[in-house]
Amino acid sequence: MGLPDLIDGLTGKDDEKIRTIERALVVLSELSDDKYAALYEFVEKSAIALSMTLAVQYRKIVVLSGKNAESHDFVGALKNLAADSKIHEIDVLAFIHGNPGKMSFSNGVKASEAIRTDIAKLDIKRKLRMYFTTACYGATHAEDMIAAGFNCAAGPLGVCANSAVVLPEFITLWATGSSFEDCIDASQNPALSKPFEDRARKMNFSDVDSTNRRYGAGGVRITTNA
Repeated sequence: MGLPDLIDGLTGKDDEKIRTIERALVVLSELSDDKYAALYEFVEKSAIALSMTLAVQYRKIVVLSGKNAESHDFVGALKNLAADSKIHEIDVLAFIHGNPGKMSFSNGVKASEAIRTDIAKLDIKRKLRMYFTTACYGATHAEDMIAAGFNCAAGPLGVCANSAVVLPEFITLWATGSSFEDCIDASQNPALSKPFEDRARKMNFSDVDSTNRRYGAGGVRITTNA
């Protein structure tokens, strides 16, 4: 039983909630980069480590990284989890490279519209809940994930430089029962993000805008699907 479940029990909230044993999480992490290999390797390992702090909150966590982070691995993981009758809700944390409407996997760049179509074909909308990404231009991916069936999704408007600021806060808030909307809003922190964005601009990254755009149901919590 996770902390939010214990809190719900103590506060007498309605039992109509998504229990820990009914949740699954997919962690998609593929940040290979020839030019900034050391930097992105550190970021990727840190993102996975942070994600694994959620282990007590989920029945199952599936980590897709390296050669196991191909586009069909991602879609296949969703399909397999949805086939488990014990799992009612599937969440995704995606740490990948991106461009507008394009998602980077270990087998190459794929249009997020194509990934949306592949997921929609699975007809598992009833189990898809939250999608959060730190990918550059992840807001365009988030839109497609909503169209694929996720209840809520969010990602950066432009080049993302502040994942070191946003991710720890987002995961902490999500784990302790904050709404998806509050997780996104509270994790932004423009003051802490500014030095990271300024550094990215000095490294000649253009169109830096780490602001997360949220889509779908803002009231979703780790314990609910409302």
